[in-house]
Amino acid sequence: MVLDLRTIYVVASLTLALLGALQLASYFIGRFGHWPLWWGLGNILTGIGTFAIALRDIAPDFISVDLGNSVTLAGYVCMLPAVRVFANRPTHLRHVFLSVLAGILICVFGLDGASDTWGRIIFGSVIYCVVDLVIVREGVLLGMRERLYSAWILAGLYLPSALIFAARALLAATGEIGRERLFDGSSAHSLLAMFAVLFIVLRNMVMMLMAAERNHHQLTAFANSDPLTGALNRAGLARAYAELGTARVTALLIDMDHFKSLNDKHGHAAGDELLRLLVDVIKIHLRPGDVVARMGGDEFVVLLGNATLGEATELAADISEAFSAAVGAQGILTVHPTLSIGIARQSAVPMTLDAILRNADAALYRSKQQGRNRIEAHVEEALAA
Repeated sequence: MVLDLRTIYVVASLTLALLGALQLASYFIGRFGHWPLWWGLGNILTGIGTFAIALRDIAPDFISVDLGNSVTLAGYVCMLPAVRVFANRPTHLRHVFLSVLAGILICVFGLDGASDTWGRIIFGSVIYCVVDLVIVREGVLLGMRERLYSAWILAGLYLPSALIFAARALLAATGEIGRERLFDGSSAHSLLAMFAVLFIVLRNMVMMLMAAERNHHQLTAFANSDPLTGALNRAGLARAYAELGTARVTALLIDMDHFKSLNDKHGHAAGDELLRLLVDVIKIHLRPGDVVARMGGDEFVVLLGNATLGEATELAADISEAFSAAVGAQGILTVHPTLSIGIARQSAVPMTLDAILRNADAALYRSKQQGRNRIEAHVEEALAA
């Protein structure tokens, strides 16, 4: 049984208002950033506009037609900056406001009042379809960039919503709906409206799911990362080693030479800056799947999956040269730190991470003993090579 279209509009308006209030409440809590402000505002405006449209033939036309369609359009367009703010992308608010203003002027002055129901259905449906398609694109980009599975769900919900609005515009253009009155008893129109309400609810749920998933990712990253450099910490290193699975791992243990002298001469702020610089240099040279972690102080570990000893040595030399060039480019330090690097490769038999790091530490110790600014491989690996 298909519900009366006016009833569906009223239900949709109340649903939107309630969801908007919840979104605004989540914004004022302060844990989700600014996107709930736009999303909540969009829901509330769309709800108010939809309720005004539901008063067609009951309230004056300037309320049910002009105000209703204008506010609905403004609220729906607000969903786009909400998603872009969530994705940390530029919102171009001026363009948003100008687009909304242009849409309102067309609704109020460009369409022929209450008698042009089908024209307003086509115009509004095309606008909503375009907004939905843009949000589909934003969801896909967000899913690829941040690996948010819920962003793909959001895109999957907005795509059929765009198709619904496209179908609505087509039905109006062919005279199936809206030729005489908005609430003319068309079962097709009522069915489309019911699906629209369903997608409205699901989309709001997915937005909160996206926020929860991102928070989980951020908490996981915080628990596994060094706050100063952004490299992994010991816990993150252990997790990364486990994720390498059956790959034969080669470890580079990197220590910054003369770091204490640099701190004494230039201060800890300069030392911290060099630690961040080193991590940046290392990350530039890593292959996909390789990781860097801070063991503490000025000591770092790089894990390479399925790299030969020669490849690891070449990578270590590239890192050392690039770091030296980056330090020299600063031109303000009287102490010029270099890198001592020890390399150890996992043997054919399974080895724990601690065992590989002990071998790398032995190679690093030999590098220090032989004058620093050197690359040394573990003795067993050197003999095997």
